[in-house]
Amino acid sequence: MEKIIQEFVGLRAELYSFKMWEDSSEHKRCKGVKKNVVKNRITHDDYKNCLLNREEQLRKMNVIRSHFHDVYTEESSFIS
Repeated sequence: MEKIIQEFVGLRAELYSFKMWEDSSEHKRCKGVKKNVVKNRITHDDYKNCLLNREEQLRKMNVIRSHFHDVYTEESSFIS
């Protein structure tokens, strides 16, 4: 079954969001950001706000890193 896209916002390569017509579900893609941050903290309206008002969105995420077999946690920020 085909679905119709109601609204699409593309900011750059692999950074886009679109809403479906029938169930108003949001599909978001944001390369380099953890899936739970995209799912829970970023909305379709944030993408529109970046495009239309040129406002940067800042989101923080916690990641686990390893450097020379030393494991540590790090808080990094993502600006879209």
